Amino acid sequence: MISSFGVQSMRLALRAMVVFPLLLAPLQAGAQAVQAGEFATVALVPDLGPGGGNAVVERHASGRFKNVILLRADDADEALLTTAVASLFLSRHKIGDALQNEVVIRINGRKSAGALTSQEKQLSATFLARLRSARPVAVPGHGMAPALRINLGPLQSHS
Repeated sequence: MISSFGVQSMRLALRAMVVFPLLLAPLQAGAQAVQAGEFATVALVPDLGPGGGNAVVERHASGRFKNVILLRADDADEALLTTAVASLFLSRHKIGDALQNEVVIRINGRKSAGALTSQEKQLSATFLARLRSARPVAVPGHGMAPALRINLGPLQSHS
């Protein structure tokens, strides 16, 4: 039997998968303007530090790098990006955007590549290609890394 929390988590994960293409659509179109709301910085880093893993989602109470998705450069693929974005989406819905403490989510796996929709694959591949050719920026705690920002939009409550 799945707990009510488990069912709610699965519903949020499914919403994240539906919303994921919407998050990346402005990047695919090359849009430069961003709308009001929360942002996430997605960066390719050589390693994820002593905790390891395939990806890390960092959430901070404030600052330019409030939401950060770190992908290990030699392991980044469409499935890992989708998994990391879904993890950030779930975290936002579970605890909101007004954080009191830092949140670190280590991802030691990924969504199955076969579970991605064709739209998720296409948008993720386009985003990863842009990310790999992005100019390096100083990512706090991780040095210089190719990085792009995505607009997460305002957090909306779902009953």
